[in-house]
Amino acid sequence: MRELAASSGVALATLYNLYGSKETLVGIAINDFFEPIVAQASAKSASKSPLKRLLLLVDEITANVLGAEAYARVVVSLYYSSDAAPEVHGMLYSLARKEFAGIMSEMESQQGLHDWVATGLVADEMAHQIMARIHQWCRGDISDAQLSPLMKYGALQILAGACDGALSQAVTKELKMLTRRLAC
Repeated sequence: MRELAASSGVALATLYNLYGSKETLVGIAINDFFEPIVAQASAKSASKSPLKRLLLLVDEITANVLGAEAYARVVVSLYYSSDAAPEVHGMLYSLARKEFAGIMSEMESQQGLHDWVATGLVADEMAHQIMARIHQWCRGDISDAQLSPLMKYGALQILAGACDGALSQAVTKELKMLTRRLAC
C-alpha cells in the first residue's frame, strides 16, 4: 500500500480511506480485469440461445485466462489460498456466478428446466466448477487445449440434470460431442 500510495502520489491514509484494506484493493483490481471479459462475452453472444451463450462464455473465459496466463495463475492462487481475504474470493466468484445465474434464469423462463431446479444453486455449482478447472490448469494438471472442453463438460454435466425437454436434448448432444473429443 505504501508503494502504491507513493507511485500514485496519494497519501497512504487516502488509500485506506477509499479502499479500507489492501485485500479490497486487490479484489477491485481483479474485478476490473475480469469484468470486461464477462461483458465482452455477453455482448458477443446476446442474440444466441442460453446454451450457446454458456458455451461462448466458457470460450471467452478460456481465451482471456490463456491470454493473461501469469495474471490468471496469481489470481487463482489467491482464490484458492486458505488465508485469502473474502474480498478477493468474493469478487472473482461473484462475476462468474452472476453471468451463470442470468443464463440459468433465461433457461428457466423458457421452461427449459425442471420445475424443482433452483437456478441460483446451479449457477453456484457452475462457478465453482469453472474455477476448479482453472485451478487444475494452473497446477499443470490439464493442458491449455483441454481447459475449455473440460470446463464446458463440467458445466454441461451440472446442467444435464436440471434440463427438461428440448434443452435436455441439446445439452445431451453437446455432451456427446465433448465426450468423444475428450476420450480420444
